[in-house]
Amino acid sequence: GDIDRADLARRIQEAKEDAADAKDDQARSKAEQFLSQLTTLEGAILPA
Repeated sequence: GDIDRADLARRIQEAKEDAADAKDDQARSKAEQFLSQLTTLEGAILPA
């Protein structure tokens, strides 16, 4: 089914906060990697 845009936007915001709150480089790197995947997904589903 379709991805809920509002849900995706909320996940992106949470990932940004996770990256900002990361306790160490590994945690921040993981959060930023996830954020990158989410924004790629967002770009794929949202019209240009």
